[in-house]
Amino acid sequence: MVPQRQMFPAPRENVDGGDVKPAQRYLFICGCARSGTSALWQLMSSHPGIVLGLERYVRSRKKFSPLLFEKEAFFDVPLENKSRKLQKYYREAQNRFDRAKFVGDKIPKLYLDYGRIEETFPNADIIFVLRNIIDVAGSYERRRQDPEDSWSRDFRVSLHQWQESIDSTLSFLAKGSRTVSIHVVGYEDLWLEPVDIESLFGRLDLSLTPAVKQTYDFLTKQSKQLEAARGDSLTSSARHYIALNAPFESYRELFKSRVVFPGSEERSQMNNTFDKDASASET
Repeated sequence: MVPQRQMFPAPRENVDGGDVKPAQRYLFICGCARSGTSALWQLMSSHPGIVLGLERYVRSRKKFSPLLFEKEAFFDVPLENKSRKLQKYYREAQNRFDRAKFVGDKIPKLYLDYGRIEETFPNADIIFVLRNIIDVAGSYERRRQDPEDSWSRDFRVSLHQWQESIDSTLSFLAKGSRTVSIHVVGYEDLWLEPVDIESLFGRLDLSLTPAVKQTYDFLTKQSKQLEAARGDSLTSSARHYIALNAPFESYRELFKSRVVFPGSEERSQMNNTFDKDASASET
């Protein structure tokens, strides 16, 4: 069985402002499958000012409307089919919904609906998670090879969906004017080593809280454990296919638009020495 991330119950906290209900904004998380959207959901939803569904409307994303994020509709969900920890989260989220500054959902394929989101939720914030194709494809394959998992998508499908997510995001970012804010978060920036995540929450005008810090510490430690347990699920043939077909230039272009965390930029510059060396050898 493939190791899965565990839900971590963050401590309860109050949102700044007491019992005064703030004007709620909309927040969504998306990205190619197996890119770490669930881990980011766990981090963001640990903030007392954020209430996010975990693929609450994944089957009805094309019918999105603000009405679905009214309190009564949002929590009209049968919890008996959810895990105990997710049941606990929804109950606690319902208690703090009125004081939350953001409400939204985590739906990986929402990158296909940027235009619809902009029409329906003007001024919404969308966090897009970007992860390298080798690890995304490897994750697809691990799940496909697991006899206890019903997942059937292989590395070829992963490459198609990964490229689709990047192309869609680049296209939307290239628009001359937008009312929706896209925040690109690099998976490797966030989870390979602990960084100062204040810049991400600052984009949403939120301050870090003890609950967020505790959740981030937990998730970074868990990420290292999962990394050690993963192994290699890609064959040489699969790697060759990816090397020939992956749109690496588009990946690099979108990577430049990401949220920069203090400490992560230095790692990226070290990893970018190949381009500099290649350019020098051509002159």
